[in-house]
This record gives sequence, C-alpha cells and structure tokens, in this order.
Amino acid sequence: MRFLSGEFFLDKKANGGTVVLKRSLWVTFLVYLVAFPLKVVTDPESVWGTLSLRGFLGDLHDTAPWAGAVFAGAYAAFYARFSSQWAYLAGLYNQILQAELAVEPDQKERIEVWWVGFIEDALELHLATKPMFAAVIRHLLTKPGVRKEFENGVPGGKWRLPELQIAVDAVAMETEKKWEAEVAKKGRKTTTSSSVPNLPT
Repeated sequence: MRFLSGEFFLDKKANGGTVVLKRSLWVTFLVYLVAFPLKVVTDPESVWGTLSLRGFLGDLHDTAPWAGAVFAGAYAAFYARFSSQWAYLAGLYNQILQAELAVEPDQKERIEVWWVGFIEDALELHLATKPMFAAVIRHLLTKPGVRKEFENGVPGGKWRLPELQIAVDAVAMETEKKWEAEVAKKGRKTTTSSSVPNLPT
C-alpha cells in the first residue's frame, strides 16, 4: 500500500503541495498503467490485434480523460488529508501552549510529556521538517526535560533524537539563508544571527 500510494515520497521531504503533486501523478501513472491495457484488450475495436500507430494514438486519446479524472481525485484526496493533518497539528500546538501558560510550576513535567507527543505526531504526519513546525520542535529540543522525555518515552527515541535534531537544524539554516537572500535581493541590511534574541524557555 505504501508503494501504491506513493508514501515513499515522504521519506525525504515533508508533506506539502509538492509531495501531494508527486503522489497524485504517481497514483495516476499506476492506475493508467493498468487501465489502458485492460481497455485495449477488452475493446474489440481497439488497437489490439492490429498494432497500428493510428489505433494506438486513438486509444490514448479515448483514455486521456481517465488520467485526468484519476489525477483530480487523487490530488483532492491527498491535499484534503494534508490540510486536515496540518490543522490538527497547529490546533494541538495552540492547545498545549494555552495549557502551558496556565499550568502550575509543579505540573511542568506533564506539559513536557505533551510536547513530546506533539513532536511524535509531527514526525508521524511527516510535518516535522516543515519550517513552521521545525522551528517549534527545534526550540522544544533546547529544553532538557523534553529531550529526556523523548529519549525515554518515544520508541527508539534515544537514536531518533540526534537525527531529528540534525533535520530541524538543517531546516532552520535553509530558512535563514532563504530569508537572507530575500532581504539582500530587496536591498535591505540583514540582521546577524548573534543579534537575534533567544526564545524564552
């Protein structure tokens, strides 16, 4: 199922518009790869038996709308899923943040466990390396309590944590370079990273 749905595209890139497009094209290709030969074999007036270029092009013309319909359906399904996952994770972040502001000091450990759940959800939904969520996770990983809970509470956390740290650091560097280039293109002076205040812990 992972192969058929193109989920392997998510191994190297966070979920988003580009991945949705790639997965939609992949599913369209696979479905068409099966549907076109079936149409040719089962249609007595098709190229089957004649093998002429004209007949082949005619069959392609007749079945092209199929590919369009499959692509549209796949894209709508994948994008709707991505949107719902994004909304869920953003909502969860806001919910934890509100709870963190209201929690008593002796309940801090429970919030840290909740933040670890947020990180694990981001990983599971392939959204951890989206710039917005990567920035949040990178900040959370500066908290010793969150790191400890991740290592002890998440399956394979001790080995996954360094990999996660590298991934979110890379996103942060890439985003910083992107904005630095954007600012430079507009002719404004950039602010050095040393002058940017640290986020509150």
